[in-house]
Amino acid sequence: MQSSSKLLISLKNAANVRRKYIFLPKTHYSVNLLTLLCREGFIAGFKETPGINLLKVRLKYSSTGISCFSNIQILYKSGKTLYFSYNSLCKLASGTGLYLVNTKEGVLTNQECIRKKLGGVGLCYIT
Repeated sequence: MQSSSKLLISLKNAANVRRKYIFLPKTHYSVNLLTLLCREGFIAGFKETPGINLLKVRLKYSSTGISCFSNIQILYKSGKTLYFSYNSLCKLASGTGLYLVNTKEGVLTNQECIRKKLGGVGLCYIT
């Protein structure tokens, strides 16, 4: 969980200073999280760097230079864990942002959790 917080904060900070790309450590968890962010359109893509255990993540900006995510709120803190049930995710579905939830099937968005009728630990809220 803590690695997801570090990864998301690194992405947020890189977007705030308008970097084109950022290098992040390669783990199975980070690959899954970056795949989800790429599928949802928050990053342009990522690839593995040869010979080094790092991922090169390309950040995505609009034509006016604004980052694709304006704010990332980390919901998980060590000592304060926020659990979402299926019912609470249904109530949050009307919002404009995207919740990332760590479930028994991996990291999913709030919409995927609703389709699969799952709950889990809230990681972050992206707008």
